[in-house]
Amino acid sequence: MRTKDELRQKIAITFKQRRKQLGFSQKELAEGVCAQGIISKIEKNELLPSIEIIIKVVHKLKIPKSFIDDLFNFDDNTTFYSSEVKDLLKANNYSALNFIVSKTNDVQLSPVERLYYDWIKAVVLYHYKHNKKEAMFILNNLLERTESDNPVHVKAQMMIGNIYSNDKKYTKAISIFEDILPKIAQLTEWEEGVRLYYNLAQAYFLTDNFDLALKYVSFGIDLAVLHQSMYLLGDSYLMRAQLLKEKNFENEALDAAQKAISIFTIQNNSYLVSMALNFLSTLK
Repeated sequence: MRTKDELRQKIAITFKQRRKQLGFSQKELAEGVCAQGIISKIEKNELLPSIEIIIKVVHKLKIPKSFIDDLFNFDDNTTFYSSEVKDLLKANNYSALNFIVSKTNDVQLSPVERLYYDWIKAVVLYHYKHNKKEAMFILNNLLERTESDNPVHVKAQMMIGNIYSNDKKYTKAISIFEDILPKIAQLTEWEEGVRLYYNLAQAYFLTDNFDLALKYVSFGIDLAVLHQSMYLLGDSYLMRAQLLKEKNFENEALDAAQKAISIFTIQNNSYLVSMALNFLSTLK
């Protein structure tokens, strides 16, 4: 794929030229797509738009779809698990991941990149296409094709644990998550460690094992703080608050809830702010 700077520049030039050719104002182009200010920033080469916005603008400006293929260099598939794909995963942007998977010629991928491709494909199948059966088939196949200390093996394990947890099969989920814990060093991104601690804490919480849930959610908070990141930090503080309330530590619960609200406010997540405020009201 191109670098972010190259993508941003090519999009800015193409969108601005084509918009003017068709006689659209920025306001007209933005209608049904995004805020006018975003279009302005895109054309000024100040903002790299999401894949969803790119697709909508390409359609509205009647730009040939080959532009997208060329934009992301889908013919050059030597690297699939790029920083862009990682960012989309962290943002849970499954629509964009589905687009990338659909455009990738997996036959050209190296054996290692093919493993990552299959894992992302399973993620898309489960979260975007809601096809649990096929996702589980791919994930179990990945477990068979990789050694237990392979990063993709661990990623596949974690996702299987998530699926079991979503199906309320918490005992199975906990067993898988606990199996991953000694291999946490094999996780290629530290954020996955935060996610593992959060998921394990949630499974213990839902089986009323509040002490272990509190232990692991605190590990996740410490890891996020260590990396000076807000990744799952608000969610983790909110869970910590709920657990502390269950253990009748209301002052500590109040402090954790307030931290969660502050983080959700910074992230401009009104839904989670409202959820945390509702919980906070139960403490007063």
